[in-house]
Amino acid sequence: MPNYADYQPVAALPTASAEYRGRTVLLTAAAQNDIAYCCRQNSAGGYEWYVIMDTAAFQSGGAGAPSTADYLVGSAQAGLSAEVVVGTAPGGELGGTWAAPTVDATHAGSAHHPAFVQADHDALPNPHHSNANDHANTNDPTAGQKAALAGTSGTPGDTNRYVTDTDARNTNARTPATHGDAQHSALTYEASGAVATHAGAADPHAGYRLESADLANADLAQVTAPVIKGRTTAGLGDPEDLTPTQATAMLDAFTSALKGLVPASGGGTTNFLRADGTFAAPPGGGGGMNLLKKTADQTINAGAGVFVDITGLTFPVVAGVDYAFHFYVTFQSAAATTGWKAGVNCPAGTLDFWAQSAVIANGAAGVATHTERHNVVRDDMTLLTATITAGVDLAVRIEGRYKCTANGTFAARFANELAANTQVVVQQGSWGWWF
Repeated sequence: MPNYADYQPVAALPTASAEYRGRTVLLTAAAQNDIAYCCRQNSAGGYEWYVIMDTAAFQSGGAGAPSTADYLVGSAQAGLSAEVVVGTAPGGELGGTWAAPTVDATHAGSAHHPAFVQADHDALPNPHHSNANDHANTNDPTAGQKAALAGTSGTPGDTNRYVTDTDARNTNARTPATHGDAQHSALTYEASGAVATHAGAADPHAGYRLESADLANADLAQVTAPVIKGRTTAGLGDPEDLTPTQATAMLDAFTSALKGLVPASGGGTTNFLRADGTFAAPPGGGGGMNLLKKTADQTINAGAGVFVDITGLTFPVVAGVDYAFHFYVTFQSAAATTGWKAGVNCPAGTLDFWAQSAVIANGAAGVATHTERHNVVRDDMTLLTATITAGVDLAVRIEGRYKCTANGTFAARFANELAANTQVVVQQGSWGWWF
């Protein structure tokens, strides 16, 4: 990151506006603890200051747990002064774990209800019972009624009301009486096409179709998945078996006021869905400062003077968005006779940058230690034929702005003077930022 000494110190934040966009300031008011801010454009089109670093919090490394609070812990902690150790598992009449405690099936120490003792019914007192309340024998079923309950055969009568399948009437031929639709008062019929079959016989209700609230899914015609019942044909008519594509075509896309389907994105990896239902690039390339860091050494050996992207120090760009960038590249050359060059590359658009490179190795005195250049050309640096000192860390800094007119990738770049040479290595920990 840039040195805090490079930030503009202010006693109070000025009003955020396009004039301050991309600028960083250091708020020096005592109550603010030297907080660094950067001005950006927000999603509403306005401007706002946001914190990029609280130097007091960064330098102090944060504070520990308050010593005045009580903590429930599974085991004693040396860093706490007032913890209450409850053990790693529930105890007493609880079981299981602290995440899912259970209550023991048996427990002690609590009030219990008295034990239930079963007693014979006749041994219990009944203040409401007396022989005077018993029914008379005259109310008992007759022998015929009792026999009828078990099922008998013969001629039904008052004493033989329940008959078995040996009743002669079960074998008598019966001619059903004819009747018309008026007898089906509980059914509702709807004029439609004639039903093809009706219980194995000709449909007596030609031109009518049963309309019932009890029609089950099993009563419908079978379909092959995936199918959705509906209708796409215009006008009144029978339901149709719709494909998912047909069903989707019937639904609306969502808008700022209505629910619906997500519209087609148009492809790509940079646009985002907005609240008004359209896909678009985020304002200001996302609106925040983005950090880059190289996580491994990279040997530069693509060929004599051939630029390659520095892995980890690249970022995507979108047409119509303006960007600011900064790269700090640390490198070594194993031989002082091997030269190098550094630069940046990007898609079409307006580029300008300031670049610095060392001319002496790691000096403590305030003397001329580096050269500087300003340019607007991609991959611009003149190829050097030597390195000032072999085997030590040297640095290149490149920062500037870029007004993008084509989607693509912005990259910090490096080249080796020699072909098939492994002496120039960009070091792990090189870093950058962009917004």
